[in-house]
Amino acid sequence: MQFNIIKSIDGFKSLNGIWDSLYIKSGTYTPFSSFAWINEWWNCFGKNRRLFIVIATHHGETIGIAPMMLSQQRRFVRRLEFIVDDNGSRFDFAVLKEYKADFFKGLSLILFDNRKLWDEWFLNYFPCDSINFLGVRNSLAPSQFWVGEHFFHSPYIILEKTWKLYLENRKSKFRNNLKRLMRKSKEAGFKYRMVSKDENPEAITKAVWQVEKNSWKHRAGTGIDASKIKKTFYRRIIHQAHDQGNLYMAMMELDGRPIAYDFNWSSGDTVFSLKMGFDEEFRNIAPGKLLFAYTIKKSIEDGFRHHELMGINEDFKSEWTEKLRKHSRFHVYNKGMVSSIFRHFNFTAKPILKKLLRK
Repeated sequence: MQFNIIKSIDGFKSLNGIWDSLYIKSGTYTPFSSFAWINEWWNCFGKNRRLFIVIATHHGETIGIAPMMLSQQRRFVRRLEFIVDDNGSRFDFAVLKEYKADFFKGLSLILFDNRKLWDEWFLNYFPCDSINFLGVRNSLAPSQFWVGEHFFHSPYIILEKTWKLYLENRKSKFRNNLKRLMRKSKEAGFKYRMVSKDENPEAITKAVWQVEKNSWKHRAGTGIDASKIKKTFYRRIIHQAHDQGNLYMAMMELDGRPIAYDFNWSSGDTVFSLKMGFDEEFRNIAPGKLLFAYTIKKSIEDGFRHHELMGINEDFKSEWTEKLRKHSRFHVYNKGMVSSIFRHFNFTAKPILKKLLRK
């Protein structure tokens, strides 16, 4: 097995032909690990970061990818991390199963050999049920590295065979409230539809912006139009998802006016929730809840088996499912002085400060 470190954007782009297929073969594909997503993310957010993508080959065949980058944290901490941020909420390696042990053993040696470049190796949004999770853990020698973890849980839905069966498994209060809102919505003339593959992606994007500018997220400065660069990124992602046939977006409209959107990315038997927004003027009928119900219903009808809600578990998500997927914020520190200081801050001082502030 041979290892290479890709540090240039041209080197990364040369992997376009094999990237997604290797992720799919390895069983770890998500929208956030797709070539299209990472390429657009890097174009928008890659400033002041450096690529550090580890590629493994065996007899000329690419059998493993570790998509990482080098960045600066808190001015003096050098971080090696997944190419992901809060715009994505799951990330993983792409490694063919039969080469997994050797790949992570080789990766740990690369980390050690390049330890002067980084103080913290940070694997954010790393699913604990990943086939790669234990491989990473087991490859790190305690004499060379210190490992710490923080955890969060992300909800997902195992889709039933019918919408009726899915609703029967929800709480009666939830069902009754949803039926009331659906009746109210129908009486008011709201319409629901899935965006078709024949629609112009720029027209789809404009409808999303129309909803966003009237949303509470826009007012709070947390929407996907919060900055010019973020708006550019999501515009490109909508176009990419549309062009690749992965766009799974639901719209709620009133007299042709977009009231809410539910932006998802589909792959295989899974729908991944990306972003949702609604016009605050109509909050009294809970357009977000109504449109999400429509999306789930359509997902079932279209034969999908899983719907990943992504992000952390929140009260409004727990209405739809009890299923949770555990994720790790996986921190690895080398034995340097800066690493030691940062480790103690994250795992000793910070928890104490949080406890004191809660009192």
